[in-house]
Amino acid sequence: TRGSAESLVVLLPVLLTLYLAEVDDDDGDNGAGGAEVVIRAGLCGICHGVAVHAKLYPVIYTVSIAAYFSRRYIGEQRWAVVPTANARPGSIAEGWRFCYLWVTRFLTMAPMVFLIGFLLTFAGLTGAAVHYYGAEALSEGLTYHFGRLDHRHNYSVYWYWIYLTRARDALAVGVTS
Repeated sequence: TRGSAESLVVLLPVLLTLYLAEVDDDDGDNGAGGAEVVIRAGLCGICHGVAVHAKLYPVIYTVSIAAYFSRRYIGEQRWAVVPTANARPGSIAEGWRFCYLWVTRFLTMAPMVFLIGFLLTFAGLTGAAVHYYGAEALSEGLTYHFGRLDHRHNYSVYWYWIYLTRARDALAVGVTS
């Protein structure tokens, strides 16, 4: 039910991920790229992989955490977006430049280590579960979310469509009665 405490299953890995991401360097420099940021990114990736394996919901934080490590790795000054002189705001050229900046930021060492640590941990734990429990572990843990028809569960790909359809059907029944 919605009032259960099953969210506590993910609480510790998510909190540990956030703690490891936020812990300051010994020298207090918050924008320095280096080995410590990369190591913390890897540890956070492992914790995040455990959290997502336990419950699928924390996967929504993946891009935000990777962006955070990108900012920590390349530093505050290089993170800022400086508009080009010849491109007007809202132009296609400015949009492509913005996309290019984000892609290059995510291809730096710290976010890539975070993502690789996350994917390897998640895949390893899911593979171990499938090995020990069979295809039922994969079905109940992941693929179930793509086929379920419960309109109150937003991991169903049909979530919004079913929600609107049921509301429309309820109105139609009310009008015809």
